[in-house]
Amino acid sequence: VKSIFADCFSNPVGIAAPNIIFDRQMTASSIYNPSTKAAYGRLNDERGDGWCSLDAKSNAEWLQVDIGKTIQACGLATQGGVPSERREWVKNFKLDYSFDGENWKNYRDENGEEMVFRRMVNSSKTSQHKLPLPVYARYFRFRPTQRHKRNCLRVEIYEFKSEYMIKMCLD
Repeated sequence: VKSIFADCFSNPVGIAAPNIIFDRQMTASSIYNPSTKAAYGRLNDERGDGWCSLDAKSNAEWLQVDIGKTIQACGLATQGGVPSERREWVKNFKLDYSFDGENWKNYRDENGEEMVFRRMVNSSKTSQHKLPLPVYARYFRFRPTQRHKRNCLRVEIYEFKSEYMIKMCLD
């Protein structure tokens, strides 16, 4: 039996590509300065310093992505701010999701507990996170819960492609 996660990380939704997920589809609770706006919160993006929140230590800050359509998310990838000399990054975060951008649910694990994603040891390292239970949503919010100096984050979301799921059912 194949793992349903076998190809998860080969299907990014396109947050890293500004011509797929546009800047206007990325929003945040706040920004530290113009070089840390939400649109710079893209995996591997070096146009700015990544997204960083105004309040360095708040757990009420968030980075939000509107995918533009409902997807079945299976994984996440995260990095801290750039350049790495900045040495500011999110250590742990929670994930919220929504169909309409107004009614939000906390992502929960198999036991029904709100899941805390534990991530990188430095700002430039990419951390991948499988979602134990894939989730259908259009909007995703990354909520930092622990940080090194400041909430700075760059993200990507991975999805199951329908043709992959059909192939798995036929195999």
